[in-house]
Parts: sequence; structure tokens; C-alpha cells
Amino acid sequence: ITDRRMSDILRARGIEGMLLAPQQHPGPMNLDWADFSAVTIGYTVVRPKLHNVFHHDYRIMTALLQELGRRDYRRPGLVELREHDLRVDHHWLASYLVHQQAQPVRSHLPPLILDVWNEKACLRWVERHGPDAVVSKLPEVAVALRQAGYRLPADIGVALHSMVEQGPPNECSGMLKHPLQVGQMAVDLLIDMIHRNEKGVPTLPQQHLIDGSWHEGRTLRPRADAHACAS
Repeated sequence: ITDRRMSDILRARGIEGMLLAPQQHPGPMNLDWADFSAVTIGYTVVRPKLHNVFHHDYRIMTALLQELGRRDYRRPGLVELREHDLRVDHHWLASYLVHQQAQPVRSHLPPLILDVWNEKACLRWVERHGPDAVVSKLPEVAVALRQAGYRLPADIGVALHSMVEQGPPNECSGMLKHPLQVGQMAVDLLIDMIHRNEKGVPTLPQQHLIDGSWHEGRTLRPRADAHACAS
């Protein structure tokens, strides 16, 4: 279906507002925006720039790396799929690289960015660069390390930065995301736009971002001050 045909269908049905979910592949969407109020979730609608609600991926990654530091991890490494990082506008990679610049050079590790998940490539990277913890979106990392004989967290830590709060209990340590809150905020923003008759592409697009929260899990060693905090 063409963008023009989709615009005609939406107008014929009296639809005034659109909440655009993340798309399978980032790209443009060329509807007749002047007739609609629209809010995007995520960064996959690359043109035009519309009001956007999403997870604060940069700060979520930064918070995770800071937590690793409090647990005395000094050589965290990043393993990601290229497509995943592209879908969040490279915020994970950007946060990781900025964090590295604040660390001693001996702690710098090149991130492993894969086109598709490759267990052997991941294990080779771990053996070559010797991270003391691996940060990723992929739970497959923990599985691969265990199958290769690594003990978690005795030999190496694993921290996931994009676990979902409503998902099943996760043994991995890391950051929880809150899609329910993202959806609620997006709906509230869209309703407000419809009430104000705010349509078309905004002159100054807004971003509304939701932070994550820590999930303790069992794949990182405890914080050095954990005993003192418990006391």
C-alpha cells in the first residue's frame, strides 16, 4: 500500500491521531502529515521528525556502567547486534564509548558489533580482549559463556541493559525497561495534541524519555558496599 493510499484511508475513516509503533526497519514514512496528530515510539521513523516517546537508552546504559564500577568491574565490554544499535539511534554505543574515554587506556576494549548473533565470534572476542564483564541486550551471551566453561559471576560478569519489566523473571543482572510507562506517556501526549488540534510535522520535535531501573539478578558480583548497606 502506498503512503498516499494510506493517508486517504485514514482520512476516510475520520482518524485524527496516530501512535506509530517501532518499525521493523528504520526509514521514512511519507504520509500527509498535515491532516494528523502523530507521536512515534522510538527512533525507527527517521523522517519526518515527530514528537517521540521512548526509553532513555543513553542514560540507561550509563547507569549500568556506573553500577559495574561500583562492583569493581574495570574492563566491561559491549556486545551488540548492529541492527539493535541502529534501532536506538546508536545510544548504547555512544554511552559506552563516552564511558571508556573517562577510564584508563588499559581499560579500553573495542565493542563487538555483530551483523547476526555469532557465538564463536563472541567467545573469540572474550578470549582475545579479556573483559571482566560483558554488557549486552542479548541473553545469548550468558548462555554461550556458560557453555564454554565460564562461571558467572566468578569468572566473568554479564549485565543486560534492556530487560523488560513485564517479562519472565530473569537471572541476569542489569537494567529493566518500562514499556508500559512509555506507552502511557505516548498516549497522553497524543490525546493532548488532538485536543489542541496540533497537526502536521512539528517545528521543534519533542522527546519524552523514560529511565530504567536496576535488576539485581545473579550474573554480577555484589557491590563492595553491599554488606555495609545491609547492616
